[in-house]
Amino acid sequence: MRIFIFLFSLTVLLSCRQEPADNQATRFISSITAETDPDNALREKIRIDFKTRVPYYIEYWKASDESSLRKTRRYDCNSEQEVELLLLEPATQYHFCVHLEDQNQIVKSDIYSFTTKGLPGWISTYEREDFITEPIQKKGYIHIASKTAPGYLFLLNDKGTIVWYQSVGKGVNVSTFDPRFNTFQCILGNHPANQFAGSEILVIDLWGKIHLKKQHSELKNGFVHHDMRRLENGNLIVVNYVPKTFDLTKWGGTNTETVVGDGYTILDMTGKEVYAWDCFNEMNPQNDPDIMGTLGALGPVREDWLHANSIQTDNQGYVYMSFNWINQIWKIDGKTGKVVYRLGKDGNINLPAEALTQGVHSVSIAENGNILFLDNGQETAISRAVAVSVNESGREGNINLNISFPKEYSTKFQGSVYPLSDNFYLYGSSNKNAILFSDSSGEIYRKITTKHAFFRAEYIPEINY
Repeated sequence: MRIFIFLFSLTVLLSCRQEPADNQATRFISSITAETDPDNALREKIRIDFKTRVPYYIEYWKASDESSLRKTRRYDCNSEQEVELLLLEPATQYHFCVHLEDQNQIVKSDIYSFTTKGLPGWISTYEREDFITEPIQKKGYIHIASKTAPGYLFLLNDKGTIVWYQSVGKGVNVSTFDPRFNTFQCILGNHPANQFAGSEILVIDLWGKIHLKKQHSELKNGFVHHDMRRLENGNLIVVNYVPKTFDLTKWGGTNTETVVGDGYTILDMTGKEVYAWDCFNEMNPQNDPDIMGTLGALGPVREDWLHANSIQTDNQGYVYMSFNWINQIWKIDGKTGKVVYRLGKDGNINLPAEALTQGVHSVSIAENGNILFLDNGQETAISRAVAVSVNESGREGNINLNISFPKEYSTKFQGSVYPLSDNFYLYGSSNKNAILFSDSSGEIYRKITTKHAFFRAEYIPEINY
C-alpha cells in the first residue's frame, strides 16, 4: 500500500516530474492511498479522503509513455472515495494525478506513482511475433476467453499484453464485450442435456461486478449456446436451441420425432424473456430428406439440425445469424420475425461461387453494410475472411473481400474474423490457439499465440469508462 498525505509542514510525495506541491489541493484532500486489488494484479485502487465536496477525475499513464494517458469518469464526493484504475499492464510503473474542479478552474494534485504486480502464475501467457515492422493502422483491444475451467476473461492490447482479466469459475463457451455498457456477456459451463449448450449465463463488468447470473434451469429456454450480446436498449440477445415435435414417418422416423432447431431469445437484465424467435417458420424439417441421418460422431441430424453459431444486429433492427451445418447466414426482421434472405449455399441470394463457405462462423456487419464472416474451409483446410454486399431487390450478392489465411493456421471449427480498420483484420484460429493480424491482401503482420483453447478473438476498437 502506498499512502500520500498532504501536509503543509512536511510533504513527502512521489513525483516523476518533481513538481512543487500544489497547496491548493490540500484545501480539498487529506490523503491519497494507492493499493493493488488483492484479487486482481491489474486493478489499482485509489482511495481519496476528501475534506469537502468537489467534483474530480483521475488521469493516469505509464511512466515510460505519456501518450498512454487515460482518465476516469467525473466523480462528485465529499468523503472517502475509492476509484479503481483499469486496463493496466503487469509489472509496470504508472503515474497518476487527481484533477479537482474548483468552480471555473482545475486544481491538480501532485503526480504520484505506483507499480503493478506481475500476473499470477496460473494466468495464461501470450507470445507475440511480428513479421512486418510497419505499424498496424489502428490500436485497440482483443477480447479472448479460456474455454477450460476455471475459466478466465481477458483483454489484451494490440501488442498481445494482458491488460485486464477476470476469473469466472467455469469454462467460457463464448463471451462478448460491449463498450457501450462495459460489460462482458458470457455463456459458461456445460448443459447436462446438450453438448453445445451452456449451464449458465453471466453478465459482468470491467470492475468485476455481476449484473446478471442465471443457471440454465432459471431461464424459460435454458438451451443457450454459441452467442450472447447486448442490444442498444441494454437487453440481451441470446442464441438458443429450440426443440419441436414433427411427424417424420416420410423419412423413416416416427410421428413424434423431436427436431432440435435454432432460434434466439431477447432477455431483459433480470433474465426475463421478452421475445422469442425460431427457425421453423422459415425451414421445415419435414422437407429435409437427410433429417433422419447422422452427423457422424456428433449424433443424429435431428438433434442439432442447423447449428447456429453467431448472432449480430444492425442499427436498423435486423438480426443476422450464421448456421454452420447448412453454410448460410440469415437476415431476420427483428420486429416481424420474417427472414429477409438466406445467404449462402442453397440460399435465396445469387452469389459467386467463391463466396460460398465450408463451415461459417463469426458474422458481423460493417459500417458500409457489408456482411463479414469466416469461412472455416473444412474441405480445403484454408480458412478465409469473406465480405459480401447484398442487393436485396435484385437478390444478388457481390464479394468485396476474400482473404485466405495461411494453411497452418486454418480452423476447421470455431474461429472468428473482425475488422481492425479499413485495411486490417483480426483472425482468431481457435483450432491453433493463434490470433493473426492481416491486411486485406492476406499479408500477416503479427501473430499472437497462447496455450489455452478459445472460441473466438473479438476486436474492441476503444474502451472508455
